[in-house]
Amino acid sequence: MLPPPAVLARLDATVRFVMRDQRIGGLVVGVRRGGVTVFVRGYGYADRAHRRRANAQTVFAIGSLTKSFTAALVRGELQPDDALARYVPSYPNAREITIDELLRGTAGIPDYTDASTFDRSSREPVAPQAYVARLAATPPAFAPGTDSSYSNGNYLLAAYAYQCATGVPYAQALQRHILRPLGLERTAVANPFVPQTNRATGSEPQGSATLGFGTADLQSDVPDLLAWYAALDAGTVVKTPRYLPQYADGFYDGTAFDQPIRFAQGYVAGFSAYGATLLKSHASVVVLANQDAVDLDPLARTALALTLGLPEASPKGAR
Repeated sequence: MLPPPAVLARLDATVRFVMRDQRIGGLVVGVRRGGVTVFVRGYGYADRAHRRRANAQTVFAIGSLTKSFTAALVRGELQPDDALARYVPSYPNAREITIDELLRGTAGIPDYTDASTFDRSSREPVAPQAYVARLAATPPAFAPGTDSSYSNGNYLLAAYAYQCATGVPYAQALQRHILRPLGLERTAVANPFVPQTNRATGSEPQGSATLGFGTADLQSDVPDLLAWYAALDAGTVVKTPRYLPQYADGFYDGTAFDQPIRFAQGYVAGFSAYGATLLKSHASVVVLANQDAVDLDPLARTALALTLGLPEASPKGAR
């Protein structure tokens, strides 16, 4: 059941203010609780040049929201204590790095996207082996298990290890084991250079999806992502901790509305994304926008507060 008209009016006004303030062309926001979609609505233009409006099924690049899919795929096949050396024996210190450390950001793997040579808008396809080689030639950030840091390199290596272990391409395995069984029909590895009827156009030219192999290469829409978070929350996909330590399996942890929250932010050229689940309320929110580098966390919190009748307060420990 939709929230009362007065609540919807407040939410609409908030969304439109954020869009003006951040110069967002198109945005979709949705909230789901207990298996029921409470609210989902598109605003503005998916493609301003062609006057094509955004709607609930508009597909956006989701950036690092990809990482939770990769984590679920990898945990479904590989053992957490397996050494990386079992699958990628040529990688330096691979015997000291575990699959679990990759997914928790404690492996000391540098971030290949921080290199001065990385061009996020490049249209040139790059094989994951090339990035693995670049990571191998870069000094580690720290010894495995001694610290933690957010790094795209962790998830690229995890996805690559999965491919090496199974012999199945990452994109194909994701469809077979996760997307198709859950009915997530509008989620897939993106190909921004092939026309698609209801895909948003970003505020900047989008690069090849191979730049974010296993880390930021998916496209999706709000209903698919809400269904994905509901499946994760229910434990039907992969058993993950209810309250995660700092960062793991594609999510940060924090506190919002006096309860644990699991959340992720995603950025690729021309797009911003945010998704979160309140673990006690079993409620999720997703916001997708076709504007570069926008922090959508405040808007997502407001959407949760208004649609679920929660007290509007800033979260603790959120990033």
